[in-house]
Amino acid sequence: GYTNGGAFVDFAADGSAKLRWKAERFNCQFSTPVAHDGHLYGVAGSGGPEMVCYEIATGRERWREDVGLPGARLGRAGLLRIDGSFLCLGAQGTVMWMDLSPKGAKVLSRIQLFRAPETWGVPVVSRGLLYVNQNAMGSRLVCYDLRR
Repeated sequence: GYTNGGAFVDFAADGSAKLRWKAERFNCQFSTPVAHDGHLYGVAGSGGPEMVCYEIATGRERWREDVGLPGARLGRAGLLRIDGSFLCLGAQGTVMWMDLSPKGAKVLSRIQLFRAPETWGVPVVSRGLLYVNQNAMGSRLVCYDLRR
């Protein structure tokens, strides 16, 4: 996530690997990009991350957008695809529901759930419950009910 960017690698049944493409600016640091409908969506960068979209077949960057709060950056973030939308959890506790497509990023809703630096783990959603591991000042697991 600091200097080498990202790559798309094809693996054969025998375990051999072949580099399909490399993108120097696709440096997703804290969350594996999410594949959907022929595109990869991710949070790229380390100092001031941006949401990005890359075409899987070619490695071509489709778009790059800052989706942070007005006057603030999103920070390192985790990204999940849930029930047709994307959930993004920023490093400081910002949660966004997003519509991501090859045309761009649209924030559907945004809430500041908490303020805890270094919330770097990718969140988990199970049965409508959002589980977040907060790292700063020790570690604690927090659960939010998203079912309403």
